[in-house]
Amino acid sequence: MGAGALALASVVIVPGIAAAKPVTGNVSCTLNGNAVITPALPLQLDPPQIATKNYKTGVLFTGTLTECTGTQQNINTKKGFGPIDHGVTIAKGTTKYKKGMALPSCIGLTAPTVPTTLTAVTTFMDAKGNVVAKSTAKLTVGSASLGPPPSFPSSGLVTGGAFKGATAITVTNLTNDLVKACSQTASTTFEFKDGSSTICIGTPAFCGVP
Repeated sequence: MGAGALALASVVIVPGIAAAKPVTGNVSCTLNGNAVITPALPLQLDPPQIATKNYKTGVLFTGTLTECTGTQQNINTKKGFGPIDHGVTIAKGTTKYKKGMALPSCIGLTAPTVPTTLTAVTTFMDAKGNVVAKSTAKLTVGSASLGPPPSFPSSGLVTGGAFKGATAITVTNLTNDLVKACSQTASTTFEFKDGSSTICIGTPAFCGVP
């Protein structure tokens, strides 16, 4: 038997190590964190101000997930892993405004002229702190509500890793003062830290989407 045939026989006869199946199912957690928008947003622009050149803002959200519930499949129980209990998430995005468009403001987020898209990477852990799953989602920030409390929803799909293809929804309720947050000079920081904000990944029915 030639060397090539022997190598082929080895591949056929010796089984490879099966890749772990990605975690599927659903999960819903309490979400706490903050979003930093740079440059800072003014509270309101009245009358509106028009961009004299292309303009962009960056968004960075960092948060923690707690009190997670739901049902997951393909958790690696052979390693002693349990269901999702908590986690961390980081979401980043850039909002671009073309020359001639209205410049953004905090109040203007209630009817944004340009959608903000975030790439969110979430790491899920069990009660023992073992990393049991990671996922990437593309989220579009919806129209803010002035409340009270002011609220910033986002929704989209999981595009990679655990729960791929599932619906992803966040509802973040502002806990710091909107006027003070929008009076900062370098950046605007929105805080969501009273346990009323949520993240949900799963079917639309599980996440309460009509």
